[in-house]
Amino acid sequence: MLKQKTRNTGIALLLIVLLCAGMLSACGNDAAPADDAVTASANADGSDRIVLRLAVQEDATGGTQSVVDAFNASQDKYEVVWEKLSNDASEQSTQLLTSLQSSGEYDVLSLDVCWVGEMIAAGYLEPLDMMMAEGGMRKADYNAGAMAAACSDGKQYGIPFFSDLALLFFRSDIVSPEAAEKLISGSCTWDELLAMAETYKGQGGTKDGIVFLSKQDEGLTCLATEFTSTFTDNAAGLATLKALTDSDATPTDILNYKDNDVEESFIGGNSVFARNWTYQYASLSGDNSDISPDQVAVAPLPSGDCVGSYIFGINRNSEHKEAAFELLQFLTGPDAQRIFAVESGYPPGNNAMLEDEAVLASNALLSLPGYRAAVEASVSRPVVAGYNKMSDALQIEVHKYLTGAQALDLTCENIQALLDEFTGEA
Repeated sequence: MLKQKTRNTGIALLLIVLLCAGMLSACGNDAAPADDAVTASANADGSDRIVLRLAVQEDATGGTQSVVDAFNASQDKYEVVWEKLSNDASEQSTQLLTSLQSSGEYDVLSLDVCWVGEMIAAGYLEPLDMMMAEGGMRKADYNAGAMAAACSDGKQYGIPFFSDLALLFFRSDIVSPEAAEKLISGSCTWDELLAMAETYKGQGGTKDGIVFLSKQDEGLTCLATEFTSTFTDNAAGLATLKALTDSDATPTDILNYKDNDVEESFIGGNSVFARNWTYQYASLSGDNSDISPDQVAVAPLPSGDCVGSYIFGINRNSEHKEAAFELLQFLTGPDAQRIFAVESGYPPGNNAMLEDEAVLASNALLSLPGYRAAVEASVSRPVVAGYNKMSDALQIEVHKYLTGAQALDLTCENIQALLDEFTGEA
């Protein structure tokens, strides 16, 4: 009896020890769950797919949601969660910078091209060259200006989501066929354009020959980028811009013109030529337009068309970089680009989509030969750290010169000093 009791007692003790061990193990799992458990618990469908967080601005067109849905339906390894950012550019930039400074919260980021230099310098973005090579992605397959804006020290940090660029809009019902052909081919100089603007001013009920954004804001930095060939020929470029500004072909208050002023002038039938962004073409079909798309053609600007695109980059602190690249590759590939271009109306960043029937049918602008030529001639603003601060200072210098408050030599000297300071060459 004693031996049996002792044996039973030992078994009971062993069971107690094993039970406690299981409880401790369970407690440990509750306190520090495995990564897969965290991922699974975050998925709406209860799966163990890796969650990728995509930071993109609000999009009322439905295009972004459609490409997110398409990616999630295309495979069973990942689930994309769209983290919606503000549509206000300043608020959007602040949201991204606040997150990037502290965490790997976002895996893939949508970035305005003018923010990229600052984020590269801060070490927030992952270089993509090796992953692109392994994935068979070629730089030449995407909008050249947007790619250039996301490149620093020979390394690529982003791929275009959608492209936007400045265009020269003109009244094809006023300008002669010979002049139109020269404009669309991209062989027209600024001096020749000015002569045309002076010649055609007043025809077809117009009041002005040419209008463009020249108020002291970010648009003026873009304009100066175009005239100076990205600040490589400052004296000649700015002198040409001032000649255009002072010309009788422009309205007397041209130095106060913003994007919407340019748009209102052109679609109201008051100007022959207008330098503005791609959105103006869609405005021609609106209720407020006094002219129709049939009366308008577009052309590249004489020294390059500034891009205003958004690109996708990968957060350097992401815990899922390889998965994030798979998402980036999908978003910039043909399926997602087609969906987004058709639903949103934005020009695609992937050049192959400029030959896609569905995309072309959704946006007549993309088929115009002048638009195609402008894409080839696209240029980017300087890619530097502290871009916003530099741009604010550049706008002041350029505007002072255009108003006659500062000489050209001093303006060029001050601009070069700014470029040297922000590119680290000083």
